[in-house]
This record gives sequence, C-alpha cells and structure tokens, in this order.
Amino acid sequence: MVYQEYFQIYLTTVIILNKMFIQKVLFTKKECLEILSKKGEFKNSKIKLKNEIPKPNIKYRNSKTSNINSNKVKDIILDKLSLIDNTIKSLPDNIDITRYDEGDFFIKHQDSSSDYPNRLKTLVIQLSNENYTGGILKVWENNNVPHISSTEIGNVIIFNSDYYHEVTKLVKGTRYVLVCWLTNDNFK
Repeated sequence: MVYQEYFQIYLTTVIILNKMFIQKVLFTKKECLEILSKKGEFKNSKIKLKNEIPKPNIKYRNSKTSNINSNKVKDIILDKLSLIDNTIKSLPDNIDITRYDEGDFFIKHQDSSSDYPNRLKTLVIQLSNENYTGGILKVWENNNVPHISSTEIGNVIIFNSDYYHEVTKLVKGTRYVLVCWLTNDNFK
C-alpha cells in the first residue's frame, strides 16, 4: 500500500513537472500575510529595454515594487514548492513583492531576453485576497489561448520565463504578488 501511494505521488509529480505551466494553491492566507509583512518601501517598478539601465516606464508597466530579502520567507516558499517541484533547491536573492493599484498594468512581455538570458522559470505567488477587479495574469504557452491565472490567495504560478504574459489593467482594489526568476543556480 505504501509503495502504491508513493508511486501515485511520483506519477503526479512527473506529470506536473512535464508541464511548462504549473498552477496550484500551496499557501494559506496566514502564510501569504506573513510573506507580505516582509515588504519594504514600494517604489515605481522598473523595466529594462534593449540594453538600457532599468527605469520606470508607464507606457509598458505601471506598478510598485518592494524587494524582500528574508531567509524565513525563502524557507516557507521552498518548503511548499517541494510539493510540486523537488528539483528547486534555492531561491534567488532578488525576490520582489509587486503591488498593483487601480489603473496599474504590465503589457504583454517575456521575462527572459538578451538582457536576462539566465532566467529559466518565472515564479508568481498570489498574496492578496480576490477583492479586486482586473489585474489578471495571462500566460501564453504558445500564441493561442492564454492560461488565465487564478486570483485565489496562495495560488502559485510557475512558467517558462520566455513565455509571453501580461497583467491586465486593475480596475478596482489592490493586488499583491510575490515574483522572482529562477536560474540554473536554483535547480538541483
């Protein structure tokens, strides 16, 4: 019986890992609030265009970002991520919490580019309640129909960093998400 249960868990994990887009609720509301409590001062989010120095540009992105560097947060996240991907061994030093207020958005883009060639996977964790309208993360695995990410608190989305994705304009409320990019160094 134990072997059968182990095999079922293994098989489910293999199926999940073979997907290039993973979405699963892993975190409790309490854990999300604890992660969110580690945020610092929010500043205008920056983007990098064609070898330029990163800077705010509201034509492409309008949001606020706060960098967090907490080993406790990393431990919480790694423990939960092991439930869906046991090849992730660490998280990057640069972990952001992004805040979207009314009117904020991020146009369709890729996280991996010639400016960021080491980014393999994008990790997003939904930290806020569903008490907002708009601000939906859409991810295109190919150029057809996008995946529409759940707004449920604790939802984790992992996708290839070269996938196009966007955050639609937030119409009402506030959306908080944790975002980071995994490189080869973060995998076993």
